[in-house]
Amino acid sequence: MLEDIIQRKDVSSFIEEIEHNDRYFRKKSLNLFDHSFYVSKELALFIFYEALFKYKLLFENDYLLEEYLGQLRKIYKKFDCFDDIRESIHKVLCKLLCYQMGLKDSRTKESRDQIITYIYNHAVLNGYYIHGFQSSYVDTILKEGFTPEKYENYYSRFVKARELLEKYHITGVLTKNFKNPKIYYTGDMVMGCYYSLYAPMFFYKFILNCDYFKRRIRRDFYLKDSQFIVMSHLKRFLNTHMVKEKDQKILLDLVQDEWNLIHRKEKEISLLCVKKDKFQVPVKSLNYYLNDSRDLYELIDALLSSKNNHIDYQESLKPGEFEILRLPYPYQEKEETPEKIEEEYEKQEQEVSLEFLNVYGNVSYLLLIGSLFVTIGVLISIIMVLRG
Repeated sequence: MLEDIIQRKDVSSFIEEIEHNDRYFRKKSLNLFDHSFYVSKELALFIFYEALFKYKLLFENDYLLEEYLGQLRKIYKKFDCFDDIRESIHKVLCKLLCYQMGLKDSRTKESRDQIITYIYNHAVLNGYYIHGFQSSYVDTILKEGFTPEKYENYYSRFVKARELLEKYHITGVLTKNFKNPKIYYTGDMVMGCYYSLYAPMFFYKFILNCDYFKRRIRRDFYLKDSQFIVMSHLKRFLNTHMVKEKDQKILLDLVQDEWNLIHRKEKEISLLCVKKDKFQVPVKSLNYYLNDSRDLYELIDALLSSKNNHIDYQESLKPGEFEILRLPYPYQEKEETPEKIEEEYEKQEQEVSLEFLNVYGNVSYLLLIGSLFVTIGVLISIIMVLRG
């Protein structure tokens, strides 16, 4: 679907630019999502892939792709908010469509209706719903098809692990219902990319949960690719909660086995793409959009920004009933050394200690002032009593 585009030099150089440009760490997102472990570089990459995906949905060939990539570069450099980047991409797509369709003025009613109808047919009716999944399962799914939750897993062991944790009054860290084989699709490719990289989500929420580990290494994003950091986090947590050695071994062995299962090959973004007409999802009619009085760009943004998430579809899919989109993920981190990790912990603890000392100093200062006022008050009272 995008394989031919991804191989292009101008596309791969754009990906490299996103990978190495620290400016993307400073970009913000107001509405896209508020998850606990992703960084702006990842979101910049996801939105770029989404932009290419939408181009392929709307254009049958690549003769406008070079112009499109040039406009994307300008957009990425101009805006510091990912929501603005996304909206601007939709405006560019609209302008390129006008050029392709030979429309000189998009403000006329006739041109407006043509553009809306075209996007509605290509993206809303004939687009895709997406399921982001762990890349280790690509070969099996391509060969055997896709059946929800019917692939190699350790669910029964995780059920026992949850029971073991509850014995130590540790709750809420493994929330998945392992007996319910329910999976979801989304109309949002950015969300699909996110779920692919962090699948299985319950596992990453478990091993990267800063709320119950009670300490945060400053580069949380890299934890997902560092087995040593994950195991260090978990061991400290279990020791803090006085978990017995034999029970620790059960939990640590399970995390080790799951880690090996999902790291069998180099990470990539893997998306199961299924045509929307296979889903019984209600959509607004074309007339709804044709009669909408909003600005054209606002309307196009609404058409291309799917709000359909958590689409429940449990049917098995045979090869040929879906496409698998495989996208490169450039942030393959090298394993951190134990010395560097301890350095991070020590620095973190020093920062906490300094913060505590500052707070303690401020409190001590306030206590001294309070004591002084109390002493003065007592002296005044004594003087007043002596004077009768």
